[in-house]
Amino acid sequence: MITSTGWLGGLLLGLGVMGLIGGALFFMSSRPNDGFDEWDA
Repeated sequence: MITSTGWLGGLLLGLGVMGLIGGALFFMSSRPNDGFDEWDA
């Protein structure tokens, strides 16, 4: 049986990771760019 603290910690961690990824994608898509030239590195 999973403890409530472990479950809550995992949930918050998952939401945090998804939030970071979503925020990064939203930030990159909201900027005026011409074909993701920053990926050429």
